[in-house]
Amino acid sequence: MLNLPPRISSRLNSSQFANLHTFLVAARHLSFARAAQELCLTASAVSHRISRLETALNMKLFQRLTRQVSLTDEGERIFEILQSAMGELSEALERSSQPEIAGAIALYARPSVAQCWLVPRLADFIERYPLVSLDLRVGNDNVDFRTRKIDLALYYANGEFPGLTSQRLMRECMAPVCSPEYAQRHRLHENPQNLSNCTTLHDSLA
Repeated sequence: MLNLPPRISSRLNSSQFANLHTFLVAARHLSFARAAQELCLTASAVSHRISRLETALNMKLFQRLTRQVSLTDEGERIFEILQSAMGELSEALERSSQPEIAGAIALYARPSVAQCWLVPRLADFIERYPLVSLDLRVGNDNVDFRTRKIDLALYYANGEFPGLTSQRLMRECMAPVCSPEYAQRHRLHENPQNLSNCTTLHDSLA
């Protein structure tokens, strides 16, 4: 929403939209010349549009210097409002251009994947797809899609699943962790191959 103060919004009408857009571009570049290049106008046309907007608002938006311009305090405030409004408008247009996705999805995942990766992202998923009902199931078995009502599964794997379609989400980087005393006792800094003789502890959720 373009939430301009009442004393400003009452002075604007549809004829000022082009001038507002010109102001937004000029304020972003802090240059009438660069704004003119982006808008395919002359620098003089940009200056005239800004002047008409300043007259309509009854306020000075730019300080005109010899070879550059800078925003006044009022100009800064209007620029911030317009940037926020344009961001919200872009998001609204993007949402409206996407078809509504609705239905139920049964998702199976390893406990560690569900807890450490999936659950922290659920709030964002629900916000993006409010009409989708997610049935999350966890376990350590390989799912038989022929006998269980599961739509998707998340695995730690190489992606080779005969008869199924798979998509890699990310690579995983694993590194050994130990105390400095343990590393010194087993001389791991001198010879990392000594790791093969060490006792390793695995994630109990994996």
